[in-house]
Amino acid sequence: EPRKYGALIVVMDISPEIGYLRTLLRVTAIAGAASCALLSALAALLIRRALHPVQEAFDKQRQFVWDASHELKTPLAVLSANAQVLEKELGQNEYFGYIRAEAGHMNDLVQSLLTLARLDAGRQAAPMERFDLGEALLALALPMEGLAFETGKTLQTNVPEGIFCTGNRQMLTQLVSILLSNALKYSEAGGTITLSLETNGRQRLVRVHNTGSYIAPEEQKKIFDRFYRAENAANAEGSGIGLAIAKSIAQLHHGTILVDSRPQSGTCFTLVLPERG
Repeated sequence: EPRKYGALIVVMDISPEIGYLRTLLRVTAIAGAASCALLSALAALLIRRALHPVQEAFDKQRQFVWDASHELKTPLAVLSANAQVLEKELGQNEYFGYIRAEAGHMNDLVQSLLTLARLDAGRQAAPMERFDLGEALLALALPMEGLAFETGKTLQTNVPEGIFCTGNRQMLTQLVSILLSNALKYSEAGGTITLSLETNGRQRLVRVHNTGSYIAPEEQKKIFDRFYRAENAANAEGSGIGLAIAKSIAQLHHGTILVDSRPQSGTCFTLVLPERG
């Protein structure tokens, strides 16, 4: 008798296998996450240990600058005072003038170092207030115009009043004063320095432009480093830390300083400040 062919359907329950795979996937994911977290913690620990000597050296250097600057203030004051007394007693003498001039330069350097040390250590008091930035810049530019005239240069201002920002007025004025002093120092004879202020949304843009000076692109990355002197500034007076102070003040206000220098038009520094620094 011939066999009849048909279909054989086999049903298998694989729920246990699926459950096992899900459990395996969950365990693998948890183990992977735990491993990543452990490796990240170990990496952070190793990095912290590796950077600890660097941070310690930086802290010691900062403390040394702070202590040395404080210790130098008194002898410099005594030196300058004694030079003045001797000049009164013995009459005017060019050497006394040299002593007082160099003591003044050293005092300026010490004050700059103290400012940097305070900014680095967070000791610089910086109470923030809302003030008229345009009015503050015009007040700063007024005495600078006389200085520019004495050196045969021209200071132009394009600063409208009524542009307000929140920040430390004294420190921001010091920042712009550094930029203006550099512009006066490095512009060519008969050159023009321009101070301008404008708004860009919630930003405040302060520009200081001077003709006759050029900073090469490779030097633009270094001019904010402490004690760095560009080649065209090697013979100029200064300590090379003014721009470092300006950068620190800008960062304290959550701002930044940009530089654009071209051989034909000169150099322009732009301070970008948020409305609420």
